[in-house]
Amino acid sequence: MKNSTKFASVMFVLCLFFSSAILAQAAKKPKPEKNKFLENKTFDTEFTEVKEKGKSKPLKGDLIVKGSKVQCDIMEEKAGLSISPYHVTSDTTYKDGDAEIHTVTFEANYKEGKSETKFDATLTGSQIKGTVVELKDGKEKRKYEFVGMEKEKPGKKK
Repeated sequence: MKNSTKFASVMFVLCLFFSSAILAQAAKKPKPEKNKFLENKTFDTEFTEVKEKGKSKPLKGDLIVKGSKVQCDIMEEKAGLSISPYHVTSDTTYKDGDAEIHTVTFEANYKEGKSETKFDATLTGSQIKGTVVELKDGKEKRKYEFVGMEKEKPGKKK
């Protein structure tokens, strides 16, 4: 009788162990996509609101791509674009004479309630340009265009 109780206890513990291991595997989220050309870059950017009449003053801010996410302090403040995961839509390299040009196009979306912010950008070499559109109930509320250059990392030699 003692052996059957020990055997049942061991089997119960093994079943518990295997089921918890299987559930732990199922609970893991897939790793976000990272693009080696984009990751760990900071850009000095100028955002200009697109208006039907008149010109708006450019707003300067840093755009940071890190940890498979894009972040911009000025757009978080002005358009509600919080730190958001990006999705690469195009990644190409081509030759222009002797030079190799690398271009990456990516997007990010942030939604909160009825508000949504869409971010689209193209990075060519060290230059970035794109748009940020703020939507409310599916209608465009504000639109910004931006341009910028990658910031040199401290201590990096040219």
